[in-house]
Amino acid sequence: MYNTWRESMIEISAYSAAILDYDADDLPANIDKKIIDKTKKLLIEIEKSVDGFHASHAIQNGFNIVLIGETNVGKSSIFNKLVGSNRAIVSDIAGTTRDVVSSQIDIDGFLVNLMDTAGIRESNDIIEKIGIERTFSEIENADLIIHIYNELPKTINKNEITVINKSDLLKNKNNKNVIYTSIKKDTGFEELLKEIKNKMHALMDGGESKIAINERTHELLKETITELKNAIKKYDGNYDIFAEHVRRAGDSIGKILGIITTNEIADMTFSRLCLGK
Repeated sequence: MYNTWRESMIEISAYSAAILDYDADDLPANIDKKIIDKTKKLLIEIEKSVDGFHASHAIQNGFNIVLIGETNVGKSSIFNKLVGSNRAIVSDIAGTTRDVVSSQIDIDGFLVNLMDTAGIRESNDIIEKIGIERTFSEIENADLIIHIYNELPKTINKNEITVINKSDLLKNKNNKNVIYTSIKKDTGFEELLKEIKNKMHALMDGGESKIAINERTHELLKETITELKNAIKKYDGNYDIFAEHVRRAGDSIGKILGIITTNEIADMTFSRLCLGK
């Protein structure tokens, strides 16, 4: 797999070098489209491998589910409902949860690390501010985020589970992209648990058979993904910027199996594009 990616990286670099160094008349037709397509394909493949890392990591260490939202939206009540005990303090006073409260539970045979976090808001309270900082830290390490609101948000993140709590106070509950819960009426929690299971299985099923990568390789692949995304995003017909991001991506891939040399790029330019060195 890594050798295939390395080969693709050399090819993309060779195409970039050719575009920069040779006249358009000497280059194959549609070379610019080909290089963007190859870059996008490589990006998708590497992103899938990072998903595999998250799956294998979750299987070994537990699936991290984080409850987030503003203060007083009912995070702690939902946390207690999912855990099945009163682990988190429930209060109408905003900012009650000032640190991360966690509990390990079993969902469909998978170990789950469920975390209730401090409500996100502006605060002058030093302790609460530390709790909010830890909330953002947990978000970075989450496999799944459950974002809790009391009213429908303007935008819905497809990578999260969006929950509208205290739904007994709402008249309109017709949005199919969110889950409506009510602690008071004890409704919506079967639907929430079902969606959690769906999200977990989407990541976990087959995770043991996916490519295994260590922390160092994971970080290098993340660097590669960032640079490939930048190359695609910032491409506007100017291959100087594109080629620089491709070079950086190549450096990260090269660190896994060996540095990609200029001679390799030149050889690829000659053999694939039939251009002189």
